[in-house]
Amino acid sequence: MTPLQRYIAEEIATDHIEGLLTRREAFRRLALLGVGATAAGALISACGTGNKPVAAPAPANSGAPPPGMDNVVVTEPITWRGPNGTLQGAWATAAEPRGTVLVIHENKGL
Repeated sequence: MTPLQRYIAEEIATDHIEGLLTRREAFRRLALLGVGATAAGALISACGTGNKPVAAPAPANSGAPPPGMDNVVVTEPITWRGPNGTLQGAWATAAEPRGTVLVIHENKGL
């Protein structure tokens, strides 16, 4: 199984756990990828074991920023008209502009 096939199989199992796919549809899609029934059942079961107890949150330290917030890039929300409605995004101006990077991420309503 290639890394792409593994990723797709895990996404199918996750979609089933989240209620986006029925078990039958998840098995059908996994079979199209060449995953056997036994492996598909094990994959779906493994992705569904989220019943771990939740630990109590640690007390917040006032004054110390969360990890990774030292070099945060400030963004502002933007919207524009799309073919089927309003699209949303975030705009960040670079401190030292050198080129352009456009990232489009589409995944179940993000």
